[in-house]
Parts: sequence; C-alpha cells; structure tokens
Amino acid sequence: MYKIKISAGIIFFFILNVCVAQKVNISGNSVSTSHPRLFISEDFKEQVKRKIENDSSLNFLHDQILTASDSMLLLEPLSREMTGRRLLSVSRKALKRCLYLAYAYQTTGEEQYLKRAEEEMLAISAFSDWNPSHFLDVAEMTAGMAIGYDWLYNGLSKSSRDTIKAAIIAKGIAPSFEPEYNDWLKVENNWNQVCNTGITMGALSILEDKPGLAEEVLERTVRSIEIPLEVYKPDGVYPEGPMYWGYGTSFNVMLYDLLLSVFGKDFGIVQDEFLQSVYYFMHATAPSGDYFNYSDSNTSRSIGTVQYWFANYLEDPGILKDERKFLEKYIQNSNVVSPTSSSQRLLPFAVIWAGSAEGAAISYQNSFFGKSEVPVAMYRSSWDDPDALYIGIKGGSPSANHGHMDVGSFVFEMNGVRWAYDLGSESYSSLEAAGLDIWKSHQESDRWKVFRYNNRSHNTLTIDGKDQNVKGHAEIENLHGELMAASMDLTELYKESIEFAERKFEVIDKDQIKITDSISNNSEGSTVRWSMLTKADPQISEDGILTLRQDNEEIELQILSPGRLNWQVFMRDPRPAEHDSPNPGMKVVGFEYRLQPQEQHNVTVLIKGK
Repeated sequence: MYKIKISAGIIFFFILNVCVAQKVNISGNSVSTSHPRLFISEDFKEQVKRKIENDSSLNFLHDQILTASDSMLLLEPLSREMTGRRLLSVSRKALKRCLYLAYAYQTTGEEQYLKRAEEEMLAISAFSDWNPSHFLDVAEMTAGMAIGYDWLYNGLSKSSRDTIKAAIIAKGIAPSFEPEYNDWLKVENNWNQVCNTGITMGALSILEDKPGLAEEVLERTVRSIEIPLEVYKPDGVYPEGPMYWGYGTSFNVMLYDLLLSVFGKDFGIVQDEFLQSVYYFMHATAPSGDYFNYSDSNTSRSIGTVQYWFANYLEDPGILKDERKFLEKYIQNSNVVSPTSSSQRLLPFAVIWAGSAEGAAISYQNSFFGKSEVPVAMYRSSWDDPDALYIGIKGGSPSANHGHMDVGSFVFEMNGVRWAYDLGSESYSSLEAAGLDIWKSHQESDRWKVFRYNNRSHNTLTIDGKDQNVKGHAEIENLHGELMAASMDLTELYKESIEFAERKFEVIDKDQIKITDSISNNSEGSTVRWSMLTKADPQISEDGILTLRQDNEEIELQILSPGRLNWQVFMRDPRPAEHDSPNPGMKVVGFEYRLQPQEQHNVTVLIKGK
C-alpha cells in the first residue's frame, strides 16, 4: 500500500507539474503552451463541419481551399527568387501554401497535407534570409511559417520543429529589432499593420520556448499598432483606398483575432472608427462589384475574407450581401482558386471568422461622406439594383501615401456600365526596373512621370499642361442635396495658374449628374483641360453632344457654358512613355478652353442616361 501511495503521489506530482508547464506568463497573462493556439483550437475540425453544413457559400469556399491544397501537393517547393528588390511574391505564395495546407490537415486529418507543408517550410527555412530590406516580405513569410508551425506542431518531427522555429526567430523576428529594417514601427500605413501582425504571429507561435521574446514583441506591437489605427478616424475612411483597406485591415483583424485566441483579450486595439471602416468599404464597392479605385487601388475585387469577421463582430449580415452576390457570379463563371498564385492567400480566414448568417441587416444610407486625410464622397441610387447610378469623388492631396494626382477626380456607373474609369496602380517592380524612383512625392519626382499617377490620366482638370501641386489639398463639402451634392475647393492644386477653382457635383436624378467647374484666372492667360477616361466608344454630334456607347448602353455628355465648347478625343489606347503600361481600349475624352487674364468662368457638364 505504501508503495502504491508513493507511486500515486509521484504520478500526481508529475501530472501537476506537466499542467503547470503548459502555462507561461507573458505580460501578466497566463498563456497556454499547447498547439494549435493561433486563431483555432483543437475542436477546429468540428467547428468547420458545423459551419459548412449550415452555409452553402462557406461550403463552397471550404471545397475551393481543399481543391487548391490538392494541387499544391504536386508543386515544387518555393525557392528564393527575387523580383527586383522584392521577395514579396514568394512570401505571399509561402503564406498561402502554409495556410491552405495546414487548414486542409486540420479539417481532414490527412497526412499528405502535413508532409507537403513540412517540406515547404523546411525549404523556406533554408533560404539565406527572407529579405529584411523590404520587410513586408519577412512579415508575410513569418506569418505563413507561424501558422504552419503552430497548426501542424503535433505532427511535425522534432527535427523539423527545431529547424522551422530557428528560422522564425533568426529570419523573421530578429531582423525586426534591427533599426535599419524596422521603420514600419512608426508609419501609419499598411506596412505597420502587416509587419506587426506577421512578427507577432511568429513570436506567439514559439512562446513556450521564448516567452521573454514573445513578451517583448507583444508590448512593442500593442504600442505601435495605435499609429495606423489613427488613420481610420474620424469616420472609417482608409486613405490608401479600398484595395489597400482590404490588405491593411485584414492583417489588423488577424492581429485582433490572434491576441484573442492566445490571451482571451485584444489589448484595446479594436476601436469604433476601425469597426465603422467596413461601411466605408461597402460604399467604395460600386453596384458592378468593382471598386472606387482611387490612388494605388485597382478596380477588380476578389473573394472577400475580412468582411466575414466584421459581419460576425458587428452582428450585421448585410455586410456579406454583396460578398454573396460576388460568390454567386464566381461560381457561375466556373472560377477556381489558383494553387500557384498568391491571390486569395487568406481565404481560410473567411471560414474561421464566419458567424451566423441570420439576423436583420442594418439599413444603409445611399450616400457616404468621409472626412479623413483623403476625403471621399460616394453615392448610389440603390443598394439592390445592379444598374443603379453610382458616383465616387475624391479630394485630398497627391502627397498622401500611395497618392495620385487625382484630386477632383471621379468614377461613374449607370445601367450596369462603368463610364468614367481610373486606371489604378502601375507595377512597382517594372517602374523600378526602368530606373524610376516612385516612392518620393515631391513636385519633380519620377512618380509624376508615370501616366497612371499624374492628373492627365484622371477625370479631373489639367491647367496649362501642368501637374497638380503635390502640396495642395482639397476638402469635400457636403452640400446636403436631396440626392447628393458636394463641392471641392481645388485652388491649392492649381495655384500657380489660377486664383480660384471649385468643382461641384450634383446628382439630380437617378440617371443624371452635373459637374460644374468655377474658375477665376490670375493675371496671365490659362488653358483649362477637362478630361474623362472611358472604355466606351465616343461619338460627337454636330450639336455638340458626346455620346458614349458600351455594352449595348448609351449615355450623353453635354457642355453647358456661356460659349460653344467642343468635345475631343485626346488619346486612344494611351501610353505616353515606354515605362507606362499599355491601356488598350481606353480613351481620354474632354474639351479645352482658354481663360483670359482675370476672367471668371463656369462650365457645367451634364451627364445623363438614354
């Protein structure tokens, strides 16, 4: 009996110590050292099963992830191949492969996914580095490796765990403490959000072995992440546009969910303006499904991810209404998620973050005015009609992060057609390869030699052939029209050429818009060009009407002014310089007029459907 009692006591003491060893203290919080702990728990498989049984769209996404994962089994592991100064394409593919394969293993238990992910992570661990000179590359690579390490931990060999862990520390976390690589800690753009999140994921994936390091990273992140959260104020507008909203905000939500899954609290990083930003994003997505793509944002959207988190957190299923419509089209067109590209790399988080699809949607206003660093205004005649009139207008300054000389510009849709376009971003790598320094925004910067970045490619004014003033700024004033009316004082953008310039937009019916420019000249003569970029086929009638035809639809543009002004087609398939990308099918239409010294002139363009 005595020996038995002693044995039982020893066993109890051993078990007790194991339990104690499964907790570690970080910043005053007792944290579990078991795996998986980042974003998911041990019952993840059952959670996913319940979700996909009750939601056909989630079931579709789940199948897409598994199908792509099956294709990844046949791919060669990634190699360290730079594109210019970036490894980012490889890092994003690495994140996608690690996340998809780990998701597939967690939801099916099939060893093939584990082994293939292990092979990928060992190959990545062998890279000489993860390119810390462009730290987004390190951040996304670390994020993928952290998920793979944590979600596959119990199936990995000790040798593989040690190798992957060492790479996360040496090639991911350690460079983040080097001053030459961590300027992102102080910036307010997406770099802060992505880099802080990726490195924190790496630190928390190995916290049981490096609790001091995890604590240091956590405390730094909680301080630093406050900086980009300020840009969402006062009303949720993201200065870099809707595409970059998706990028920066997704990683910010990942950080929130990461902290919640590990610590059970968010350390106060979720703020009201951040939460409201999803409604900005909804307004910036036009009835066609394309973005109001100002600045470096592109037009086309992809399958949403972070919207599922917002819909769940805010208990507003209406946030997913457009997302579900997009998925329906995606399925109808027989689209599939590519296993080889980096697109849709965060897709499994849609399933992770999805909540109940039930409940009543919030009633949304048709107009949105945002008073941020980059003010915007958007209006649609209906949330339910895909043919609704839609207009988005932009103020701000070319000097904003990822900014263009697009102040006063607009995009416009009606009858299911986008009539006024923004070309969006250029390839950063190709411009850099051409020897252009596009990351300085002073007046003589190479950035403004790029057609897509200067005002001649945007739906705004060009005066005396000059670029907009990079230090100029325009607020948007809400004139509270019955439908929508807004104005912008553009004087600072053109102050070298004129005394005063104001642009006013008025929606006067569900198929009519007026754009009025009021300009007062200085003591020198000036030439004003009004321009609009379109894919439509233009036809100019003898009575001065510009008819645009596209996709079996037509609209008319008429110039209302004291004198006769004539429409022109300034450019077709514009590509002014070799470093510019081709823009097939695009036309720049508009007109010019001359202002005499001290002359004041009002020109109104009426746009109406037919």
